[in-house]
Amino acid sequence: MFRLQQWVPHKLKYRLFFAFLLLIVIPFTFLQIYNYNKMENTIITRLHKQNQTQVNLLKSNLEDIRFAMLQRYLELEKDEELTHLLTLADLNPERDEKIMERIAASSSKLVPQNEFVSYTLQDWKGESFKFPLSNL
Repeated sequence: MFRLQQWVPHKLKYRLFFAFLLLIVIPFTFLQIYNYNKMENTIITRLHKQNQTQVNLLKSNLEDIRFAMLQRYLELEKDEELTHLLTLADLNPERDEKIMERIAASSSKLVPQNEFVSYTLQDWKGESFKFPLSNL
């Protein structure tokens, strides 16, 4: 008890200052720390939810693109005239025009348009025909 009396101020102005610290500043400091931690947890939770929503949306969009690509691939694979034109070995501009016309004609209305996807067909000689899906 003797040591506690050493810490208690004897003058009134020091007692008032000590009371101010004890009753106002220290509780306010603890309240600010509590509010800061609560706000931080709230922000982290909201960011996590928003990130999860964006990831799900991105996953859905990529699945749609993948499905459109697969559907377009199957459609081109079933086109017998296009397959025959690509197996021809001659290099004439008429064949190239026919191939591009056939690609444009075979575009399905069911396949969603996407500017991020392009297709490349290659014949037996290595000549490539590149076409974006959005231009069909």
